[in-house]
Amino acid sequence: MARDVAESNEDFDHLYSEVRYASESHPYLAPLSVSDTKASILCFQITLFPNKGFAISYTLNHAVLDGRSISLFMNSWAYICRNLEENVKISPSSLPEELNPSFDRTVIPGSEGLEMRYLDYWLGLKLPGSDANPRSLEPIPFPVPADVVRATFEFSREDIKKLGEREFSRFENGNQTKPFSTFVLAYAYTLVCMVKAKGLKNNTKVKFGLTTDCRPRLNPPLSRNYIGNCVTSCDVLVEAEQLLKETGVGYAAKRLNEMIEGFENGVLEIAKEKVPFMDVEPGVRIILVAGTNRFGKYGADFGWGKPANVEITTIDVGESLSMMESRDESGGVEIGLVLKKHEMEMFASLFVHGLKVLRSSL
Repeated sequence: MARDVAESNEDFDHLYSEVRYASESHPYLAPLSVSDTKASILCFQITLFPNKGFAISYTLNHAVLDGRSISLFMNSWAYICRNLEENVKISPSSLPEELNPSFDRTVIPGSEGLEMRYLDYWLGLKLPGSDANPRSLEPIPFPVPADVVRATFEFSREDIKKLGEREFSRFENGNQTKPFSTFVLAYAYTLVCMVKAKGLKNNTKVKFGLTTDCRPRLNPPLSRNYIGNCVTSCDVLVEAEQLLKETGVGYAAKRLNEMIEGFENGVLEIAKEKVPFMDVEPGVRIILVAGTNRFGKYGADFGWGKPANVEITTIDVGESLSMMESRDESGGVEIGLVLKKHEMEMFASLFVHGLKVLRSSL
């Protein structure tokens, strides 16, 4: 693990202003040390803004750590800091149960040769326009476009409740037997607004998907505090026309539910079927989600209160969104988005207007 400390005289408050260029966060990001043969697991940078505050950034090696692991680490670190007492040591075993990490690898069931299948695939992979050595640990560079801006949008707990009631009522014929989750509703609504804001045509193919935590889905299940990478992903290919209809949110929510329910059949079995998993037809628009509303990102209170802002910068490249719990309201959801300026303006109009109509109609 590497760490660095920096100082900045830039406008601290601007870092969580309503709309700003995505690239403005990057001077404060922790650089992960990577070469052809070696790669760090985790790197931190703490940037001090004198008389204002500080920013903590981390860059992790996703081959070793996943989102739940780093969230657990950050919340544990914050707990230790805010409970420091002179001459009193806090060890991992003295952390509260919900923060006590598990490093036991012996409980993971056999993967039945999946390692070699994935390694063979990666070694033979050639990305279009790249001559990267598949044996190198160096990441393929994806520069952040200079013209994209970042903004945050929020669903209140009441928004989610009313959205769920509306979409569930549209399936009264029995096609949907249980309410949609907060995650599914927030993702589906945001996805539809993104497709409209980008002006996608009816026949444009859109691939959207999610990453899920495998800890509770293995046999036997792992501790939810297991530290490592224990996730898998799935996606679905549709035509934009299905998302542009009046029933687009419900359609997206139903497809997301089907993906999630599919994991219950066994995540290792699904993993066997996914190689190769990066073949994408030309012209397909890929929209993914980073994070979830269940990681407790705003729980990292180091003794000065909740963070003023948390963002996931991996969405700066490509067409993705980030999701986490609301900072100020239990049950609310915070969506991070990076789009071109005119797309962001259109998205904001669609997002806000749609929720306004929802609030007044139910």
